[in-house]
Amino acid sequence: MGAAVAQLVAEHNPVPVKFLGIPDENAVIGNSKEIFHHYKMDYEGIIETVKAWLQ
Repeated sequence: MGAAVAQLVAEHNPVPVKFLGIPDENAVIGNSKEIFHHYKMDYEGIIETVKAWLQ
């Protein structure tokens, strides 16, 4: 779905896009907070990823 949204946005306003998601690998076991943290998809992880991407 991210690709479809990015395509729609790019057609009207081309901007750089960073995709975030869970990689296709063996599942990590834990509660949702632990899983999001593992994949850096929690608040802190997203901030870290965006800061690194913007540099």
